[in-house]
Amino acid sequence: MLACCLGVTSCTTIREVAVPGNSSVQQVPDIKVGDHVVVLLKSGKSRSFKVTSVGTAAIYGKRQAIPYSEIQSLEIRKLNGGRTAWLGIGIVVGLAAVLYAALLVAITQEEE
Repeated sequence: MLACCLGVTSCTTIREVAVPGNSSVQQVPDIKVGDHVVVLLKSGKSRSFKVTSVGTAAIYGKRQAIPYSEIQSLEIRKLNGGRTAWLGIGIVVGLAAVLYAALLVAITQEEE
């Protein structure tokens, strides 16, 4: 369970992006086609999708178009390959250590 919790949090990088129309930002946000975004709308609703197109007035997903004027905040979520690999190695080493300790306990109990 702990490994799953660590995996979910450590393998993803979240970066907030400035949205045109909010404060002094006037240009298209720094997102690319293929990015996975989480959009918090001014209405309080949240949308999560893969970007298919970035326009001057809206961001587009497979079945949706969200105008920048309706966006309160915008985050990009990316999988971090390095963290994921190290987490996998840590889990394998941890399991090997537990199995080795269990084997040692079993061997010493047989000798007694």
